[in-house]
Amino acid sequence: MPSLTLKDLPSEVHRALKERAATNSRSLNAEAIDCLRRAVQAHRVDPEELIARARRLREQVGVRLTAKEIRAARDRGRS
Repeated sequence: MPSLTLKDLPSEVHRALKERAATNSRSLNAEAIDCLRRAVQAHRVDPEELIARARRLREQVGVRLTAKEIRAARDRGRS
């Protein structure tokens, strides 16, 4: 199996990776492999499917907000 050596890894990246590994009960190596796997195997989002999913969720909730109501709620959340 191939191996990889990382040089000049920033301390903060090492620390964050180590914390993630502990949180996920994995070794540092296993966590790094998982992060790399997710990065290179990330799937593209199909915009049409995303819109269809949003519409299905909206139908389930049964509430339709106007753009003005959404902006007002967003702006309240920022203050």
